[in-house]
Amino acid sequence: MKRTVLSLLFLTCSLAVQGAEPPSRALRVWHFEDGISNHLGGQYNTYKREPSWARTYLDPRVTRTPRGHSLRVTAHRQAEGFCGLWLDFYPASEPPRQFLDATPYRYLSFWARGQKGGEDFEIELIDEATLDNEEARVRRPLRAYLPQGLSTTWQHVVIPLADFGRIRREQLVRMTLNLARRGDYRFYLDDFGFARDATAPPA
Repeated sequence: MKRTVLSLLFLTCSLAVQGAEPPSRALRVWHFEDGISNHLGGQYNTYKREPSWARTYLDPRVTRTPRGHSLRVTAHRQAEGFCGLWLDFYPASEPPRQFLDATPYRYLSFWARGQKGGEDFEIELIDEATLDNEEARVRRPLRAYLPQGLSTTWQHVVIPLADFGRIRREQLVRMTLNLARRGDYRFYLDDFGFARDATAPPA
């Protein structure tokens, strides 16, 4: 009797394992087709302190595909003040806070295009531990991955998650783009997500 029960348990577990779906090669989090929210309920917005400023626009004309939108970012960065863009993965105002689990993935992945070319910004990934501790965050310059900055055609940007230090991949909260250099900016963004390998764009 015991042997029969154990055999049935083993068969059930084996079927469950076989039926479990492995993580997809890529996880798309933002594609800017749902207004200011993504499919998880997260929202995006600019941050700024005068005299620097930034604003966004869902642009239907500059897109990677014949139909859809990109996120256009226009900004003016002066020596004083600051500006940039934040994107929450889940709603920030709905307790308890939810976290994005990116442990199956090795890369942050997105597409970007400049208006004039040469545009640059810094990228941050924020987890629960660094949400209220800005000094502990790791900022990665775009030029570490695109040495010439953005071009006037769409480029696939792939950043190893390991480059963000000891960030807790199972407790991701937000991503920010910080415009650190003085000047005028206009660039376009699309398809933010995470990938298991460097050649897999978010799907």
